[in-house]
Formats: sequence, C-alpha cells, structure tokens
Amino acid sequence: MLAPIGRVEGPGKKRLKIAFNTENYYGVEPDADVKAAIEETAKLCADLGHEIVPVKNPVEGRAFIDAFLTVWASGPSQLVALAKENGVDPEAVLEPWTIGLAKYFDAKPADALEVSLKHFAEVTAKTNAFMADYDVWLTPVLASAPPKLGQQAPTVAFDTLYERTVDYVSYTPLHNVVGTPAMSVPLSWNDAGLPIGSQFAAPLGGEKVLYELAFELELARGWGDKYAPVFAG
Repeated sequence: MLAPIGRVEGPGKKRLKIAFNTENYYGVEPDADVKAAIEETAKLCADLGHEIVPVKNPVEGRAFIDAFLTVWASGPSQLVALAKENGVDPEAVLEPWTIGLAKYFDAKPADALEVSLKHFAEVTAKTNAFMADYDVWLTPVLASAPPKLGQQAPTVAFDTLYERTVDYVSYTPLHNVVGTPAMSVPLSWNDAGLPIGSQFAAPLGGEKVLYELAFELELARGWGDKYAPVFAG
C-alpha cells in the first residue's frame, strides 16, 4: 500500500531532477511540432530551476509493444469466441479493429499471454530502476498533434489502424503497464492551434511531485483560456 499524498494546494519548493527524451521506445522522434514543443517544455523547466538530464528510453519498443498488444488482444479474442458460442457472427457486430485484435491474439502460441506477462515484469523492474535516479521523466504524450476525426476510428482497416496506433501511442503504454503515475500537461500549441501535451511521469507513489509541478507550470504558463479552433465544451 502507498501512503496517501494528502491535499496538494500549490507548487513544491524542491528543484527536481528531470529525465528528458523525445524519442519513443522504438528510437523514433515524434513529429517536428511535437519535438519542438517538448524541447520548449524542457527549457521552461530549466528556467524554473529544475535540472534537465537527457536520457535514452530504457525499454526496447518492439518486444514491449508485442507483449502489450498480446495482453490487450486477449480480451477481443474472448469476445469473438463468446459471440461464436452464442451463434452470432462476430464480423456482423464487431468493428474491424476488434476482429483484427482477436486474430492477432489467436495467431500467437498457446503460452503467449504467460510470456507477455513475464515480459511486463521485466519491463517494470527495468523502468523502476531507471526512474529511481530521477524525480520526474519528461517525454511527449503522443507522436503527433491531434489527428483528424476518423483517422483513429475502429472502422479503419486493421493493418492500417495498427500502423497508425503503434506509432501515435508510443509513450503512454509503458506507464499503463508499470503503474508509474503520469500526467499530460497542455503547455504547447502548434501553428494550427492544436494542443500538444507534455508527459511527466514519476516513480511509483510520486503523484504529489506531479501535482506540485503541475501547479508550478500552470502559474508559469497558464492554459485555462486557450481552446483549439474546434472543441467540445
């Protein structure tokens, strides 16, 4: 059990040691506007007195994403099987993305889920060891600015959506697996007026550090009055 962090009402006084990288776990850089935005966030943190330390992502992406998708796809596989057991044609009621994930899982060896969970344990140990040297880890949230409506829809052909998704979402899944707290801070906007988030993660139990940092960043560069050209609210 982790101790409660209590109520956080303002910035912290401690200057933080912040790991910083823009490459994802494939070693690939994000779009130019995202890279520039995160570099500007790093500069802002440095200007506020925090120590910025350039790092390499400690996780090898291809093995990780295969394990991640295997675990994720086990659910759709069970859903498709359940539909068939009840005399329902899965292709008639489920989106291509769900069907594709089920096929992805069903093509794996019988012990794929067990192997993937073992890989998760190894990744968790490696990430925790990496983050023990830092107070916070700064990366992009996503590889590009918000996409157009429909580009990430589950109706897109599976192979196309697979390529789009594993590239676009290549910074956040690690924290889903490890359990490290992370936040997206809307500090940046590209030339099209679209928001670009900066992801800050902390070691396990480090939510207080993140909240205090968020207070400090919002005081330094507030975003409460900024909206994208088209928004729901």
